[in-house]
Amino acid sequence: GLAPGTAASTLSLPLLKRVRERHPGILLYLNENFGTTLSELIMNGRMDMAVLYGGREVHGLSFVPLMREQLYLVSADQARQGC
Repeated sequence: GLAPGTAASTLSLPLLKRVRERHPGILLYLNENFGTTLSELIMNGRMDMAVLYGGREVHGLSFVPLMREQLYLVSADQARQGC
């Protein structure tokens, strides 16, 4: 599962390629959904893993950090704003 609007979507193609190379007999299904829904699917045994924003403590699940995203605030140049 992949959370929409996150870096997870950039990981999907490399993940698919790597799994295909290492485990050609495994078929991956990608599900883009919100974190709470994905966590519930894993807890119910309907999904094996997900890539989500934010690790938190949920009984029965383990969260492993994968990467850090660099986020930037973009605004008009101060000279253009008259400041």
